[in-house]
Amino acid sequence: MASYGTTYRGDLEEDVGLLNASRNDIPTKPTWARRGGTAAFISMALVIGVLSIATIQSTYGPDASEENFASQVTSPDDISGGNWSLVRCVSSSQGSWHPATDNLRGNETYGVYNDDYRSNETFSVLFNESDTKHYLMALTDFSSWVVAEKGTLFEYGAPTHSKIIMSSASAEPYYAEWYIREGNPEDPWVSVYDHFALDPGMVYGENSKTGHMEHLGVGGIGACVW
Repeated sequence: MASYGTTYRGDLEEDVGLLNASRNDIPTKPTWARRGGTAAFISMALVIGVLSIATIQSTYGPDASEENFASQVTSPDDISGGNWSLVRCVSSSQGSWHPATDNLRGNETYGVYNDDYRSNETFSVLFNESDTKHYLMALTDFSSWVVAEKGTLFEYGAPTHSKIIMSSASAEPYYAEWYIREGNPEDPWVSVYDHFALDPGMVYGENSKTGHMEHLGVGGIGACVW
């Protein structure tokens, strides 16, 4: 959890746009015609600020240009300038997701707190009164991680269309389908990709559920919340 910070690449503003509006890397090509055997320049049009199908795709799902982004992040210190506060972890030996059933509201305490996320402990401290604006949820090897606004995690839906500020898949905002059902003790299910993707990159679940454990518990990998 962090109140605010400098992003990994560029400043994280209060309202991050759906697209990087300043992108000018789409090549344009002039149209030529031959009149009387002479090549004549007809026109070149630059459309600025208009979304095409090609650019719309970057608002839903990770941007393919960020495919190497994950390898650049190996700890919470590499994300948003660090300054994250560890509040909840589940160990690789737990055999399930977090035992909490508070729907990530921070109302439950259990285990023995350890401020080292690599300690492989299962614990939770109170963070229900925190004024944090963003949550960081990650596997402890940081192969999968997600930063989302706090309010996003309480927007119910099955599935939701949840905004991810940044993740192990993309440095730019995008949307993914999560499951956040009111009164369901295993929710929210938070993932890098859509919930029912072949490998959704799940980073958070509750109620000691054993589903979506493609990576949790493998090779000493746990999961934590900041």
